[in-house]
Amino acid sequence: RAPRRCVLARRLVAGLNFDTEVVVGDTVREPDGLAMSSRNVHLSQEEREAAPLVYTALLKLTEAHKAGERSPAALRACAAAVIASEPRMALEYVSLAAADDGRELEKLGGAGAVMASIAVQLGETRLIDNVLLP
Repeated sequence: RAPRRCVLARRLVAGLNFDTEVVVGDTVREPDGLAMSSRNVHLSQEEREAAPLVYTALLKLTEAHKAGERSPAALRACAAAVIASEPRMALEYVSLAAADDGRELEKLGGAGAVMASIAVQLGETRLIDNVLLP
């Protein structure tokens, strides 16, 4: 899971006392919202047209969170419903993890940023994406 790799990189740099700063940037996206990835070239035209639903699922989850939803199960269900609307997609996971240490959260509402991430199988291609919840 990509967000956890960032956490691991930060811990490694800090633990080894490297004089290095780990800078994590925003996901670079296509105009339709799909996260740019070398995997996208493996999508058929029809799959490519459906692929932005992965980001749409994260946006629906984010909207529910902004509206006050704090149940991880309910937030995951928001994203899962979007993916379920496309029969060619198979949801692998929706994760809600602490952005600072990558641990999966059983409840939300405490201090600290939350990283929502998702993995979806579309044809032969595994699509992953993530957003930081506000």
